[in-house]
Amino acid sequence: MTAQTRRIKGVRITLDVAMGARVKMPERAKRILVWCLRIAALSLVVFGAYVFFARRFYEEMFLLTAYKFFDFGKNPIGYFFETFSLSVLFTTIAYYAEKCYTVKRIKDSKKGATDEKG
Repeated sequence: MTAQTRRIKGVRITLDVAMGARVKMPERAKRILVWCLRIAALSLVVFGAYVFFARRFYEEMFLLTAYKFFDFGKNPIGYFFETFSLSVLFTTIAYYAEKCYTVKRIKDSKKGATDEKG
């Protein structure tokens, strides 16, 4: 086995573990893990909404203010965590908006197909 093959297999194993494809877990443990991840994601979204309004980020987004002062005394780790939670918030909003749009489009296309037959 060459080094290239070992490297490719290592990447493959890492991807499988990350995606949960080859991890053998009891069904109950999988459900618990899924719910823990959902709760963590929901808490990040709620914290992101809090940060959005606490930092008055909407003023920048909708151009309500021309200039905003930054707090340079803030802890960088806290700042990056807040920014990450804002990213999770907007990613979640975009994901569910796209999901609703897709479901609506599928329903409309099925409705149109039944109207044409009738």
